[in-house]
Amino acid sequence: MLKTIKNKKATAWGGLGIALFLCVLMTLMPFAGAVENTSDEKTELVEENTSSPNDIFALPDQYRPVAYDAFDPAQELKGMRSLNSKAYLDDEGQTHLVTTADPMHYLDDGVWEEIDLNIVSTADAWEVKKNLVEVEFTDDLNIGVSIDVPNDNIDAIVTGINPRVTMLDETGKEITDYKFLESESSTSIGGNTLRYHLLDGFDLDYSVRESIVKQDLIIRERPIAELLGDAAWFGLTEEMILPPGYALYLGDDMIGFDQIVKTQSELSIRNIQTGEEIASLPEPVVNQAPIFPSNPDDPVLSQEEY
Repeated sequence: MLKTIKNKKATAWGGLGIALFLCVLMTLMPFAGAVENTSDEKTELVEENTSSPNDIFALPDQYRPVAYDAFDPAQELKGMRSLNSKAYLDDEGQTHLVTTADPMHYLDDGVWEEIDLNIVSTADAWEVKKNLVEVEFTDDLNIGVSIDVPNDNIDAIVTGINPRVTMLDETGKEITDYKFLESESSTSIGGNTLRYHLLDGFDLDYSVRESIVKQDLIIRERPIAELLGDAAWFGLTEEMILPPGYALYLGDDMIGFDQIVKTQSELSIRNIQTGEEIASLPEPVVNQAPIFPSNPDDPVLSQEEY
């Protein structure tokens, strides 16, 4: 699930005691879409990435921005920086302007600084601060992730609280937790991605981009049939704290606290009075990983071919 935040500087973790409280079911998938992976490799670390390069779910070692090899960084005209551009002075005194579709700078006290999406450790846990969207993580996955919003007067959105692997019946109204062994692995960090280990075989990833925090539920093993019961759908349930005066919307309709809404459409977080959108939750997407054979001479199979 992508959580898109509009690009402005904001505060974090303020006023949560009076914030709105929502429970949102996201990233639903039919059981047929569950990924099967027979790899026994697991990531077990804190603040460091030692994933095997053969692991299809391996975390990146470091997030590296695009390098502009044609220009010497020492010749950059930093005073000409903007959100999406840099300027360089060549040896002949000519100025070259480089522009990109994605932002490359963020404002820090009125100065354009380089965006750095790598997750760094703090006294409390981890964070990404050198970015348009500031994100704070905790070492307890049940506390959630704090994401800044576009206005200094608006509290942060806290998402991913008490995440649970969840099952739904055919009606979409009966919700039960998938009971399986808790993971013995710790939180893993790799570049701009933080991985919480939910259950044995289930991970929850948060990847930070310039104006997006992408959430992925990773299913390493097919769910155990005996635990499925009569469930028809499989996904992730989490709780979310919204700033005071804001609510979750589906189209033009506000979703109430006690509503169960079944949709594959984008959701929006808006001001109840003005309708201003501060963030969106685009429609969930299910990606199926290829299945790698034990014999390297055998073909790689997709889930549909398996």
